[in-house]
Amino acid sequence: MHMWDGTVVKWGSSKVASCLNYFFQTYRMGVWSLVSSSDGWGGQNKNLTIVNLYNKLHLYSGVYIPNHKFLTRGHTFLRNDSVCHQIKKRKASATMYLLSDWSSVVKETKRQNSFKVVNMQQGEFLT
Repeated sequence: MHMWDGTVVKWGSSKVASCLNYFFQTYRMGVWSLVSSSDGWGGQNKNLTIVNLYNKLHLYSGVYIPNHKFLTRGHTFLRNDSVCHQIKKRKASATMYLLSDWSSVVKETKRQNSFKVVNMQQGEFLT
């Protein structure tokens, strides 16, 4: 899970693309196909910025089959829905003031197979 605070950069699709790019650059796994999905929430992976990232992956990283699924908003259940619920539950019993506090909450949400948190720095975001 990639995190940053508002003093580093603001929210937007280019930030989501930066996190995806960081993931693919860090975890090169010889993937030939990529399946992604979005449920219609604004700023998600269904705009030109994300499509350009997919194109870059296709041209330079060996991902030959980018396959994006446009789900019907409100009619799906994605794995990340339950993850968000677990984090909200854990947050209720925590005190948070800094990004490191949020990172700790996310890491501590699951006792087994805890979430890996990447605190993104300003230089890691695409412009």
